[in-house]
Amino acid sequence: MKHKGIRYKKYYRYKNFSNAVSEKKKCVMVMSQWNRLPDKGIHTYAIKKNSANDFAGFNYKYDTKPNPRKRLVSFADGGFIVGYLVW
Repeated sequence: MKHKGIRYKKYYRYKNFSNAVSEKKKCVMVMSQWNRLPDKGIHTYAIKKNSANDFAGFNYKYDTKPNPRKRLVSFADGGFIVGYLVW
């Protein structure tokens, strides 16, 4: 992303990632995690925070349109791998 001029911060712990996101009124992020079933690989979501209780996520394989959710943790149903806060 750096070579394309996109600024971001990388997080390896979900708690740190979640805290950084909660400090922003609006933001865009990318998050990868292991699926609940290890043989299913990983999920990577593009997520947009529109307000404190309004998130929309997209995963190209499972969501054909942005999936609205109330909390960031609702995307973290597997083992968190990495998160990027993008600006």
